[in-house]
Amino acid sequence: MTTVLNILAALVLAASLWQLIGYYRWRRLECTECGMTMRFRCVSRAEEQTLAARMQQHVDTHRS
Repeated sequence: MTTVLNILAALVLAASLWQLIGYYRWRRLECTECGMTMRFRCVSRAEEQTLAARMQQHVDTHRS
């Protein structure tokens, strides 16, 4: 019985670690004016630039 619990504990620990690693693969863009955060992952460089431009447009709306 102890072996089964040890295996389950190892699986839970591995799943938690996998989730934590996945969390750090997210990229973030934050608005310095209001604190809004845009999170994304698995995008191309062109898509990342598009998202950065959108965030810049959002920041500009605060300043105008």
